[in-house]
Amino acid sequence: MNKLKRTLAVILAAATIVMALSLSSCGKKISEIDVITSEHYTVSAGMVTYSLYDSYYYYVNYFGSELLKLYFGIDTQVSLKEQYSDETKKTTWYDVFKTDAVDGFYNALALCEAAYRKGVELNDVDKKYVESEIEEIKKMATQNKMELGEYIEFIYTKGVTEADIRKSLEIYRLANKMRYKDYCEAEVSETEIKNFLEKNKSEYQWRDVIYFELVLANDTEKNNAIKEYSQRLKNAKTEEEFRSIAAEFLASNVCVDKKKVVTSEKLQNNVEEDTKAAVDEWMFAESTVKGSTYLHEGNASHVVYMATSEIHLNEAPTRKFYTILFTSDVYGGDSDMKAKAEAVYKEWEESGKDMAKFRELAVKYTTDTASVYTGGLYENVSNGDLTDKLNDWLFAEELKEGDSTIIKTDYGYHIMVYAGAGEPAWKVPIIGEIKDSKTADSIQYYSETYKVTIIEGNLKYVKG
Repeated sequence: MNKLKRTLAVILAAATIVMALSLSSCGKKISEIDVITSEHYTVSAGMVTYSLYDSYYYYVNYFGSELLKLYFGIDTQVSLKEQYSDETKKTTWYDVFKTDAVDGFYNALALCEAAYRKGVELNDVDKKYVESEIEEIKKMATQNKMELGEYIEFIYTKGVTEADIRKSLEIYRLANKMRYKDYCEAEVSETEIKNFLEKNKSEYQWRDVIYFELVLANDTEKNNAIKEYSQRLKNAKTEEEFRSIAAEFLASNVCVDKKKVVTSEKLQNNVEEDTKAAVDEWMFAESTVKGSTYLHEGNASHVVYMATSEIHLNEAPTRKFYTILFTSDVYGGDSDMKAKAEAVYKEWEESGKDMAKFRELAVKYTTDTASVYTGGLYENVSNGDLTDKLNDWLFAEELKEGDSTIIKTDYGYHIMVYAGAGEPAWKVPIIGEIKDSKTADSIQYYSETYKVTIIEGNLKYVKG
């Protein structure tokens, strides 16, 4: 449960939640009690309380009350302080969510301090995003016929204020911008890719195979014939011979399921070691060469496999594109989003479709935080990674570098510009892993360089 893994969002659960509603005994409101501080930023007990419940509601909303209780043992009808996540250690679920909130803010403040020094700031899009989240809470308050402050205290506990929520959203928005900046700017060399691949070689192994299933019958004579066909397939020396025997079987009177056909697949060596079947071991064994076969004799059917390639890396092509995203949380309803997208597209057209201008517009207008510091650029996107409409456009055969359009999806309106071919598919997750590691190192560096202090004595004022 790390807030930096997702953009902070206000997620309201429909379940009835039991909350503590007491004020701190020191006379101050929890929004006035500092819990985490750095040189330029502070986090109050009210903000940590809000963040604690924001995480909790995320899980309630994601799993639902019944599954939350089944998977985690959390009862939404009981206070988090009265439920143990670890009864032996006497650790309650309140402790778990509070620790997550504190740790999240600790890292966020370190990133914010780095952002302060590197000139990374919230722009108009970021501010509109924060305002849209507050507006959602206002709508919920109105629907429940409550004043905003009253509703916030009802949902997040007494003492939490609109200012606590707004400041929390701003801190996480800025922290995420800094994190994305580091991720986007992290350089990955071919040497680093090669070294990573050598250390994790088995995870990136692929094999092309064909296989054919022969369904057994409730007839001993037929089953004997089916077993003979299975052995013939196992003894096949070429793919052509394998397919020919399968076709002969399908045409025979011993074939039980005429719908079965020879299946061709590209398989990755990603089955967990403790769940690998014998066929998985065969598939990626060094002794298995092109043309090797494997027979699995089950109770209901026999399946025969043939390796049609040596072990290889996934060389499937990827593509690059630039995008500017217009979403309803910032730009309003459908007509407003569309109008803004068209206006920005026209402004870019008037520049002669200059890509430097496009990057400038992306930084200014996009609501996609992850691509702000690349000027809207996404690299190494595989076929199937995007929503259907975007994917169909990006991987159309006739697409040429520089082609552009506006596409509407469930997420909003996207200005799209095709930027050419990317790296082969096998490199993509490796680049991501290395960038993730470098980004984590940056966060660690910031937390060691910029002093962030947790005021332990004030953690008791975080409500739950």
